[in-house]
Amino acid sequence: VEILSWARLGLHAKPMAFLDEDGFWSPFFELMEHIIDGKFTPEGFRASLVHSDTPQQAIDALMDKVIVLDN
Repeated sequence: VEILSWARLGLHAKPMAFLDEDGFWSPFFELMEHIIDGKFTPEGFRASLVHSDTPQQAIDALMDKVIVLDN
């Protein structure tokens, strides 16, 4: 969860995956929705969070969020 605060402080912009096979993280995501709805965190923060049921879903979702910078 410390990584979430780093993202909010602008210390990183990496997506974060939560593997939730047995519903462990579901209450956390409900809390995040409540925080976003209350305007304590911007709507865009939701895009950095990956909530998945399987490891493959997590990997696929993270790969969809990868940004490659060409120099």
